[in-house]
Amino acid sequence: MYCAKVLIIEDEKDLAHTLRDALSSERPYPYDSRIALDGEDGLKLALNWRPDIILLDLALPKLHGLSILRKIRYELSTTKICIISGQDSLEDKLAGFREGSDDYLVKPFSYDELMARIRA
Repeated sequence: MYCAKVLIIEDEKDLAHTLRDALSSERPYPYDSRIALDGEDGLKLALNWRPDIILLDLALPKLHGLSILRKIRYELSTTKICIISGQDSLEDKLAGFREGSDDYLVKPFSYDELMARIRA
């Protein structure tokens, strides 16, 4: 059985750990999930671990989410990327899609909605 790899790049520690714990306990197929709490660590982990899905915050310490998105999209063209951000303007969303995001979910969001988007 294949276990999809999900990288959570999120500086809100509690949210990141909640997401990881929930993804790891999904049934019948749990996700192999890892966390990076800043942009530099997130980019390094993404390029080395090569996840199937990345949940990417935008307002990150050390490296902004859009910079990460550009670099990941260049290196890992098939990785699915969902921005999870409190930035909710149309301009923010369009910028995310322009840089290569597959999806954009505004905080706060429903875990059920996030899981539906991951499964899709």
